[in-house]
Amino acid sequence: MKSVMGLKILLVDDEPDIVEVIQDRLEAYGFTVVTAGTGLEALKKLSVEKFNGVFLDVKMPEMGGIEALEEIRKKRHENSRYHHHVIVHPRSRH
Repeated sequence: MKSVMGLKILLVDDEPDIVEVIQDRLEAYGFTVVTAGTGLEALKKLSVEKFNGVFLDVKMPEMGGIEALEEIRKKRHENSRYHHHVIVHPRSRH
């Protein structure tokens, strides 16, 4: 298996317990994990930091994962910073 050491993931979810579980698993595999609680917060972090991947919850306050994904796709044409793999996870307690 290819090493993931040093790859940086943006984990976006508004449920702290879910963030903790997913972050622990990703870090156990060697990923560096940065978190955001909303789609808007994720877009702000994406505008200033480089990530190898984004893991988005579907349903969140302010801006959900699908809306954030649409914005990321729009920005791909404008800026190479937005070229990363995106996973949208449907888990939600809302």
